[in-house]
Amino acid sequence: MTGQTAALIRQRLDRYTPVRHNGRPFDAYTQWDVDWQLGWVFDADGTCRITAVATTVRIRQTLPHLDQADDLPPPLADRWERYMRALVKHENGHASLGIDAAREIERQLSQLGDRRSCDRLESEANAVAREILARYAILDAQYDADTNYGERDGARFP
Repeated sequence: MTGQTAALIRQRLDRYTPVRHNGRPFDAYTQWDVDWQLGWVFDADGTCRITAVATTVRIRQTLPHLDQADDLPPPLADRWERYMRALVKHENGHASLGIDAAREIERQLSQLGDRRSCDRLESEANAVAREILARYAILDAQYDADTNYGERDGARFP
């Protein structure tokens, strides 16, 4: 994407972004996914307990790229750089929520007590993890609402 004026850059951002929600263009997007794995042992007393919890967080970010940014007039180049710093910071805020969700899954699942069945333990652990992910999805949406999709933090061009 190229442009020599703020208006032209904005027009191209809106036109060429691959990120759309309800038909509205967005400049960037962060998607995070969390997976978890459990290790457990079935004790001689007939109880099952979790011995290990491992999470994996996958984060995918889509950010705009301005071709020939080095050729922009200095005031416009400075404006673009400030915008990109704010946009990356905002998107990294989304990524942090995914990382926090994984940490909470690890913490809460590690604290589950013994169960009489490993199937029951696994089922309960998965339910807890899914509830945590649902809560963090709400926090992720609230983050955008609170920042007006990053605009309050400077992630708006022009």
